[in-house]
Amino acid sequence: MINAGLDFNNAKESFKNEVGEQVLYLEGKYSSSFVYPIVRSIVNFDLGEEPYANITCYFIDFESQFIVNIYDDRGMDIYSLNNLLLRDVELKFSKWLNKRRI
Repeated sequence: MINAGLDFNNAKESFKNEVGEQVLYLEGKYSSSFVYPIVRSIVNFDLGEEPYANITCYFIDFESQFIVNIYDDRGMDIYSLNNLLLRDVELKFSKWLNKRRI
């Protein structure tokens, strides 16, 4: 996990959930140097490339009120109660979207 940019020592909080999975809370201002290694590791897992991490990761922006979950090399979910933000994403990336999930 360290090669994937996920060092347990950098976690704001770390614990095991009820099924024994390790849960880390990483907190930081958005920067490509913070996010890119994590995203790359998630995408690389299914591609069999290094660095990789078999993780579930939620990027949360409390100010803009949205959550992004990049689940594998094929896609991501975007959650928000802000319908204008979701509409902007839909317009900007309409060719990329799986309409069945909107």
